[in-house]
Amino acid sequence: MDGLGWIRGLHVLGVVLWFGGIGFVAIALPGLARGRPVPEALQLFAALERRFVWAARGAVLLVGASGAWLAEQLALWPAFLDARTWWLAGMAALWAFFAVFLLVVEPLAFHRVIDGLARRRPVLALRALVAFHWTAFLIGALVILGSIAGVHG
Repeated sequence: MDGLGWIRGLHVLGVVLWFGGIGFVAIALPGLARGRPVPEALQLFAALERRFVWAARGAVLLVGASGAWLAEQLALWPAFLDARTWWLAGMAALWAFFAVFLLVVEPLAFHRVIDGLARRRPVLALRALVAFHWTAFLIGALVILGSIAGVHG
């Protein structure tokens, strides 16, 4: 395997870790929260998030670095502007959203907003967390599916 293969492998590994975590939270959290008092469910979410957030941040950085390296090595930058290769721009936009969210918004403001909402309206806070993760998971899954289909279709 050449260097390009290893970088592709690292790129896919980063995506798997990143979206595997989002999928776990989107799918498992509602089931784990069911039957628990809402404050306990919110504490469970916070504990899961604390355990995974650094892995998610690392995975997002790995995906960004490996994706940029691949785009440079394969001279893909012009293809980001071509509608026929829409998935490249889709992947980059998805990555940019999560990079900004995980590396800037979440550590600086998101917890304050969710914690404040959880004190005032805990049911709404839990629903918002679940809805956010489901939305992120579904959009990500569509971009990943479209990317694989676009590259191999």
